[in-house]
Amino acid sequence: MYYLKLFSFSFFMFALLNQNGCNKKEKSVTENKQEETHGIDKGKFWITSLNEKDVSKEKLYMVFDPETNRISGYSGCNTFSCTYTLNDDNTISIGMAMASKMYCENNDALEREFFKALSNIKTATFSNTEITLKSDNKKEVFKGQKAKD
Repeated sequence: MYYLKLFSFSFFMFALLNQNGCNKKEKSVTENKQEETHGIDKGKFWITSLNEKDVSKEKLYMVFDPETNRISGYSGCNTFSCTYTLNDDNTISIGMAMASKMYCENNDALEREFFKALSNIKTATFSNTEITLKSDNKKEVFKGQKAKD
């Protein structure tokens, strides 16, 4: 009985100490990822301009997550998610977007334009309050304002 209690206590202490060690390691991995993202903070950006047209009333948004290198958001009818890679020279590669499949007759054209524009993004400029995404010919594709927390 004594050995069973000793084993149980030892196992509990090992698990407790190992859990704290894992948390510290995970934190440092997260910190390194944030450094690699060139200052992109995790956050939601309300899209105010799509192909240089005002779309602020449409409630479009993108959420950038540098820890997972994912963008998610709302494209006018459906929610979407995709991966991204940001390079040192502010070029950005955006992966194939996955989206829910609701049909919205009134916003179908807007959503098609949104996804076409998303696939044309080549450069990204971020600040504390604003995002600008441009195509390869330097045309402004998306402009957005950081959401207030």
